Parts: sequence; structure tokens; C-alpha cells
Amino acid sequence: MPLTFADVLDDRLRVHSPKTEHHGQGVRYCPILPELRPLIDEVYDQAAEGQTYLIARHRNVNHRTMFAKIVARAGVAEYPKLFHALRATRATELAARHPAHVAAAWLRHSVAVASKSYWQVTDADYARAAGLAPATAETAR
Repeated sequence: MPLTFADVLDDRLRVHSPKTEHHGQGVRYCPILPELRPLIDEVYDQAAEGQTYLIARHRNVNHRTMFAKIVARAGVAEYPKLFHALRATRATELAARHPAHVAAAWLRHSVAVASKSYWQVTDADYARAAGLAPATAETAR
């Protein structure tokens, strides 16, 4: 279900999920991360009178096909599971900055599922372990 301006709350987004609605989990809340806030503010400032949806264009397209075309134009090798790869990257980043249970809850999966299917070891993890990068306050996974 597309995001509307009403779904943008002070510090979080309300995300509707028809896929999980019949399980009583049709809504979840995700933080508005610092890199996202300026983009949301820009869309709000440029919105046409009466515009309801946060993303007004490309609402009725196949997003995977469009994304694959963008990746091809960029000259980047396509991942077999484009959206899973994006979700795994964000899940890994969130788990590095926040407690595991919080990061998993924001993406609506368990810590066990996140650990098995999403969290990745990154180059930064190797650099920190080798003492080549400053240690961070990462949560234990």
C-alpha cells in the first residue's frame, strides 16, 4: 500500500502491509532515518495541491522491472534478488547501530530470521577486527 503524507509521523513512518494484515500485523512503524528526512521534506515542499501520496509518480508500475533497468543503465551487475539484497543491506546497517531486537522489529522479522537470512559480514567489520578502523558501539548479534 503506498505511503501517504498522513503516514509520515514526527519520527517514524507508518507502513501498511496488506500481505500480513490477515495475521493481525497490517501496520508497522519504521524510523525516519536521518538520510531520509530531507527527501521527505523536499517531497512535501514540492507536493501539488491536494496530493495525497508521498510518491506520486510510478505508483502503478512493476518496480522490479524498473529497478533492473536502472541497474543496467548504471552498468552494475544485477543481483538475482534485488529487493532482498537491499533489505539485507539495510538490516545489516540497522543491526550495527541499534540493538538486534529493535533492528529486527523495524523490518518485521525475528532476530533469528534476521541472523539467518539478512545480516551480513561487511568490509567494515573486517577492518575493525584488524584494527584498521575505529571500533563502534555495535550490538552483539
